[in-house]
Amino acid sequence: MDFRRQTPESIIRFRKFPDPDPIMADDPILAIWTRLLTPTGQPLPPNLAGYFLRLGFSDTDRSRMGELSEKAQTGSLSADERAELEAYCHASAFLSVLQSKARVALRTALPVSGNGAPAA
Repeated sequence: MDFRRQTPESIIRFRKFPDPDPIMADDPILAIWTRLLTPTGQPLPPNLAGYFLRLGFSDTDRSRMGELSEKAQTGSLSADERAELEAYCHASAFLSVLQSKARVALRTALPVSGNGAPAA
């Protein structure tokens, strides 16, 4: 499989190494960021939401995630490589939450003018 063409989320699904703390479901860091990004009564501004949706991993990072994932599947990750792959997994999970909140914000946003202010 060519991991350079995969999304970070699909690469993460191919992890085949023991994981004492599931990264996506029970990650306390991700849970804190999720709460932090959900302030009561304060929607995400549409211009910021659009910026978040443009964020993504570089080709170099995608390639590195693929290399690490392949090594994880064969059980040949070093401790440092495992930590690096887990860091990519955390970053990917955070980016997913951020972009999910951005999509919701854009679906529920009032129409805005070109400068990001609510349209009259």
